[in-house]
Amino acid sequence: MSLKGKSMDEAQAQVRGTLKAKELSDKKAKKADFVSEMPPKPPNLTTAASNYWDEIVPQLHEAGIVTKLDVAALHVLCENYVAWQNAAAMVNRNKNSALIMTDSGTTKESPEFKIMRQCEKRLTAMLEKFGMDPSGRKKVVKVEPGKSNKPKAPSEWDEFL
Repeated sequence: MSLKGKSMDEAQAQVRGTLKAKELSDKKAKKADFVSEMPPKPPNLTTAASNYWDEIVPQLHEAGIVTKLDVAALHVLCENYVAWQNAAAMVNRNKNSALIMTDSGTTKESPEFKIMRQCEKRLTAMLEKFGMDPSGRKKVVKVEPGKSNKPKAPSEWDEFL
């Protein structure tokens, strides 16, 4: 009997023998019911974001990570990737543009560098959600393309398990 990944109440109920199979199957039945299909590319992606979409989405779908439900999140990921690339290009184009001199003679962070850092922060979070970095890959739940992820109906034997 494994208690790993269960809430304290659920684990205690199972140890006490009061967790009923119906309660457990009701919790499992609340999972989303969808078929894993290739996400359609949004028509309003910029050209660069569309190119990035074509590069990553087929790989993510083949790996069983994305479905058609992920279109909006993938759209944000692709556009944010392009924004980060553009900001990084501006920073690199202007040598030492991470800092700029103010009118009073002090230095501060350049707007391009600030935008690049903000985009990088959002991009890193999105990449992790889609398992596109080492730590994120451990957390991603995969789906099988073309198969329904609908939970099976509880059998009469569940109450004995």
